[in-house]
Amino acid sequence: MTEEMIKQFQETMKNLIPQVQSNRNGYEIRLEMLKLAKDMEEMKTTYEFEKWKSSFSVIDGVMTLHFDTPHAVPQIPTLDDVMKGAERMREFVDNATTNYKK
Repeated sequence: MTEEMIKQFQETMKNLIPQVQSNRNGYEIRLEMLKLAKDMEEMKTTYEFEKWKSSFSVIDGVMTLHFDTPHAVPQIPTLDDVMKGAERMREFVDNATTNYKK
């Protein structure tokens, strides 16, 4: 291997290794947690909506409710729901050395 090939290999490997960004400020970290909490609430709502949709079937234009699997109409998450999720994440991060029981 030539020295140039070694440098090229090192550069390639350097680009493959994930870079840790420790220069984010508190606002950026909080925004990231808020986005994650929002995404989690959206996923939960999507799942609940799919369960709710499974309570119905349409055959020949007639909608039928399946009483064996009724599900409540899912509620759209509010800002308070998202904020509660973000707060739980922050508590988890802040108390990383203790057991998380919620």
